[in-house]
Amino acid sequence: TGRHHIDIAKFEITLNFDLLCSVASKLLKYGGKFYLINDSSRIAELLQTLRKYNLEPKVIEFCFPKSNSNVVLIQATKFGKTGSIIKYKKI
Repeated sequence: TGRHHIDIAKFEITLNFDLLCSVASKLLKYGGKFYLINDSSRIAELLQTLRKYNLEPKVIEFCFPKSNSNVVLIQATKFGKTGSIIKYKKI
C-alpha cells in the first residue's frame, strides 16, 4: 500500500542507520559529503555511527519547528578533520 512506502521512507523498517552509514562511506570519495536529517533525540548515536564509518560531522544544525518534534540536520565529510559548526534554527 501507499502508506507502507511512506513508513519505509520515514522509519528504519528495511534499513538501519548503521547500514546506511556503512554504504554511504563505501560510495563516497575522500572528502565527499553526506547529509542527513533525523530526530535530535538520537544525536549521540548519530555522531558515534558517523565517526565509526569515517564520516566526520562538520555542520550540525538543530531545527525547532512549532511542533514538539525537533530534528537535527547533519553534514558529514568522509575523512574530514575533527571540528564541527553547531547551528540553531527556529522554524
